[in-house]
Amino acid sequence: MSTVHPRFLDLDEINHKYEYRNGDLYWKHCRFKKQIGTKAGTLREDGYRMVSLNKKPVLAHRVIFLMHHGYAPDVVDHINQDQTDNRIENLRASDRSQNAHNRKPNSTNKSGVSGVNWHSTQKKWRAYIVVGRKTINLGTFSEKDSAISARRAAQIRFGLYDQILSDLCV
Repeated sequence: MSTVHPRFLDLDEINHKYEYRNGDLYWKHCRFKKQIGTKAGTLREDGYRMVSLNKKPVLAHRVIFLMHHGYAPDVVDHINQDQTDNRIENLRASDRSQNAHNRKPNSTNKSGVSGVNWHSTQKKWRAYIVVGRKTINLGTFSEKDSAISARRAAQIRFGLYDQILSDLCV
């Protein structure tokens, strides 16, 4: 299901229809009076909340960002990687690259840190980083902590500080 980008929405209409409270949107004006004051939208299977404007689905976190900042960036990133946490302090304007770096490690990741994995043929830990669609090999290490340190150093070198913070939160 495609969604409408908030860039094409009317901020006055949004503020007329919804009220923001602690990470959620609540009905302020609705055809059905019994819904006024209740939480707006539905939760998708992937955890994102959807609301409706002009009978079109819109991601709630994009609407919340627009309400607070007055503009709609191409990407709104959940800083703590929790797509159900739409508090404004957890949302930031981003680009696709930064958003891609701010994600949890794959569920099959044995190290718990993005960019560090077990190389079964060499029986060592491998560290790498992806910058501008290019994978940079940081080396193989006997100790997992050494591979993680190499990865953290590369994150600092390439200015990917937010990813370091998100790795520490996992």
